[in-house]
Amino acid sequence: MMSERVEKLFEGSDELLEALAPITAAPPFDQSDRLQVCRALCLLSIEHAVASRCLLAAGSEPSTLVVHRAQFEALVRAVWVLYCASDTDVACLQEELTPISESVTARLPMLSKMLIALEAVKQAAEPLRVFLEFKKYSWAALNSFVHEGAHALHRLRTGFPLELVEVVVKQSNALVVRVLPRYHGRL
Repeated sequence: MMSERVEKLFEGSDELLEALAPITAAPPFDQSDRLQVCRALCLLSIEHAVASRCLLAAGSEPSTLVVHRAQFEALVRAVWVLYCASDTDVACLQEELTPISESVTARLPMLSKMLIALEAVKQAAEPLRVFLEFKKYSWAALNSFVHEGAHALHRLRTGFPLELVEVVVKQSNALVVRVLPRYHGRL
């Protein structure tokens, strides 16, 4: 059973997504491959935000943190695609999935290299600041959950304190609010 505070956070999260629905339902202002891929990554990030709340509600807190990291990475990749990816990178992400396209996309930069590339882009300064702050405070623990490390095992044994659940929901909402609308191609 979720606490009343967490239920209120979930309700607020649902209201947030409802408020963003007109933006997420609208097509990008142009149909370029770059904006299509960026939009798809933003929508995937929203899907991860919803999934993380579902996992929390089901009592699957360690799995929640794995999806939470995926939400963050989807947004970083969206901003990287918008500003830094080459046309070849974008085309690769837009292609049908085949063994060859999978091999090519596997060579795209990982999170740290995307963040470094974004440092050179003046327009990306604000989302980069958000990304770096998130990474500074959350990355090591999220890696531990993804790779079944000490954090995951400890929380599986001891449970998740209410404060940690609240932090995850608030971080998830903040990622949606602070970055998503800017890179959806509408704002």
